[in-house]
Amino acid sequence: MNPISANTPKLGDLLSRQRLERIEQRLPGNGSEGAKLREAANEFEVLLLQQMMKSMRSAGFESGLVKKSEGEKVFQGMLDEQYARLSTHSKGMGLADMIYKEYRSHLKK
Repeated sequence: MNPISANTPKLGDLLSRQRLERIEQRLPGNGSEGAKLREAANEFEVLLLQQMMKSMRSAGFESGLVKKSEGEKVFQGMLDEQYARLSTHSKGMGLADMIYKEYRSHLKK
């Protein structure tokens, strides 16, 4: 009997859910639409950089001599997220600013 059923949530789904919960905790309930848009744009830039790092890592050359454990894969994903956050902390790539400027005209005034 397999202890892991098909209904068990995947690790990526759990991490995504945790990311959304962290965003909701940082924003006050009565936060302005502009602040919410800014936070969403920043999170999108972090997510994009994290995915870029993950893709670059998977394209790298690794020997098949030592397999990565699941714990190491989780740690690497969390480390990539922190690197992405640090790189967008000051100015980043500017993607968050472009997203914010593009969509702020659609906010309710």
